Amino acid sequence: MKAEKKLTIEAARIIATVSRLTEIPIKEIRGKSRKRNVVNARRICMVLINDGLQYNLTENAAMFKRDHATCLFAFKSHMDLYDILSISYKSICD
Repeated sequence: MKAEKKLTIEAARIIATVSRLTEIPIKEIRGKSRKRNVVNARRICMVLINDGLQYNLTENAAMFKRDHATCLFAFKSHMDLYDILSISYKSICD
């Protein structure tokens, strides 16, 4: 695996904000934990960094000491969850 990518100020702010909102330390978000709440926070960071800062998969994944496939899986999981929540919300509103 490649060396860890240095965080830009913008990426660090995104991670810090998610950390504050989820009450999960930055060290854990960027660490190796596979606990569900930590994985969810990491996934949110990856998606926000990708969407907001336009990093490629390899750059994004390197910030979290992961490979691009893990990052790709995080995006797929996020979209699947988004689709499920959208359908649920629509069914409640109808």
